Amino acid sequence: MDIFLAAHRESPGPSRGPWRVLGSRLWQALFGDSLLAKGGWSLLDQAIVSGTTLVTAALIGRTSGKFGMGIYVLAWSLVHFIRGVQEQVIFAPYMVYCSHRTGTRARWYAGSSLVHLTAFIAVAALALSIVAVVSWKWEAAFAELAWLLPVVIPPMMLREFGRQYFFAHLQAAAATLLDGLVAAIQLSALAMLWSCDGLNVNRVFAAMGIASLVGSGSWLLLRRRAFQPRRRHAVVAWWHNWTFAKWALLSHLVGTTIPLLMPWILQLVHGEVVTGGFGAATTVVGLASMMIMGLSRYIAPKAVHAFARFGWPGLRTFLVKAGALYLLVSGGFLVVASFGGEALVGIIVSDSGGSGTTMVFLAAALMATSIGMIAGNGLWAVDRPGDNFVADCVGVIVTLAATVVLVPSWSAVGAAAAMFGGSFSATVTRLFVLRRVVLKLPAMEVSAGGVG
Repeated sequence: MDIFLAAHRESPGPSRGPWRVLGSRLWQALFGDSLLAKGGWSLLDQAIVSGTTLVTAALIGRTSGKFGMGIYVLAWSLVHFIRGVQEQVIFAPYMVYCSHRTGTRARWYAGSSLVHLTAFIAVAALALSIVAVVSWKWEAAFAELAWLLPVVIPPMMLREFGRQYFFAHLQAAAATLLDGLVAAIQLSALAMLWSCDGLNVNRVFAAMGIASLVGSGSWLLLRRRAFQPRRRHAVVAWWHNWTFAKWALLSHLVGTTIPLLMPWILQLVHGEVVTGGFGAATTVVGLASMMIMGLSRYIAPKAVHAFARFGWPGLRTFLVKAGALYLLVSGGFLVVASFGGEALVGIIVSDSGGSGTTMVFLAAALMATSIGMIAGNGLWAVDRPGDNFVADCVGVIVTLAATVVLVPSWSAVGAAAAMFGGSFSATVTRLFVLRRVVLKLPAMEVSAGGVG
């Protein structure tokens, strides 16, 4: 693709007709290396993922009500937790270090990451089996689905690794094709179940697993030559990656534990119905959240490249542009949630009364988080992931304290307000930490030329 683009750039302008010029500019706009082009593919990819998630949740909410939605939210929280750990342990170091390797060394490193993923999938499947055994005695309504999770989540993890691999190499269009394939299979299966009145939470997760299995198998088959696993290299790469991953993982666990546990807290205090209502609101907010995460799939590795090539001035310029995109999405969604939050929740469940305030707090928390992600991407780019930990500790302390005070009386609204308080405090702390880190950077990195 780069050779193709170079050929277009080197061709003398006057010799090309207007249609060729238009075609060249269109190709540059769609497949060029600009933030708009790559960010556009990332947004399209996340729109596919978010749309599929919304349709899936709406089908569950309409067929199973808030009770079924509550079961779905509990299972989905486990999926989010496992994929989050996978992202920090496998993807985060790969994203930072893969650009430092070329040729055979790059294939060895990619193969090592695939070995690491295989080991992590085995550990995750074992842990999910333990959850299934425990839930059989503790929560009968969740137990049947819990036994299915060790089977369906591993293909979802392999599919997620494919997405992460493409984004790490700035191939957002390939990730979009992968997610489009998975979405088409999953939605087709759900449509068949819906048409024959056989849709329930268990079959929804089974459809997810089948779609992910086909998608992950397809991308791995097509890109198999990019991976050359070697046992010795896998061991060396693990210890090298762990110097980065341990801080990324610790920061992730601290920063996401309370939000991921919030549905379980509501389940214990208020039951499945309140949990289902909260889950419907978080699903809607998740549409905007996934758009932010979709942008981050491109922005995080691009920030690493910007700092490596242009130092802090180049990174700062890029982060400002990325922040404008983040705020456009999250700020726009906050406005929509303020005026039509309850109606949006009504798409998921028929009984959406009282969800408007919950939506506003969750949307405000998302906006605060998106700003904090700018600083977090900056800290990752300068290879200082451990400095995110302080901000995450502040956020989790504030969230936990607010949860204890607000959830018993305010139920779902209190949970959303607690999450906003934690997100806001973490973001303020993260920005302050980034400023201190920049002031301590070596003079060469601080004074490097800006982005050209």
